[in-house]
Amino acid sequence: AKTIAGSRGAAGDNSRQLDVTSGAWVDIVDAGSPVTPPSVPQDFPFDINGVSNTATVSGQVLRSDGTTGLRNASVSLTDANGVVRTATTSSFGFFSFDNVAGGGTYTIRVASRLFRFASQTVTVNGNITNIVLIGQE
Repeated sequence: AKTIAGSRGAAGDNSRQLDVTSGAWVDIVDAGSPVTPPSVPQDFPFDINGVSNTATVSGQVLRSDGTTGLRNASVSLTDANGVVRTATTSSFGFFSFDNVAGGGTYTIRVASRLFRFASQTVTVNGNITNIVLIGQE
């Protein structure tokens, strides 16, 4: 908030507020106390806290035994437009894609010389952290 000593408002103040009863936007003014014409437009300081529309998609690639992570496998994340992102699994088979656009559907595939993997389709509406891809012999 701002306060200007000796003043009821500043030049350029022009806040508005929705009157939920009438459904109309109304100017916010200081009518004075006691009421002293003219009314002076007021200011509404505010912070904008954005909502991110991106997410993290992560998980683990496992060998066919389902218990051991597969390192150095190539994991791809393909969006509906065919844009492909790739990641390489860590020594314990973990992978992660950051800043994935929310609201989209993606196909996840794994390429490995040791195993075949079924692809998975996911719809991203927030972070997905539990994808498990198990190799097939």
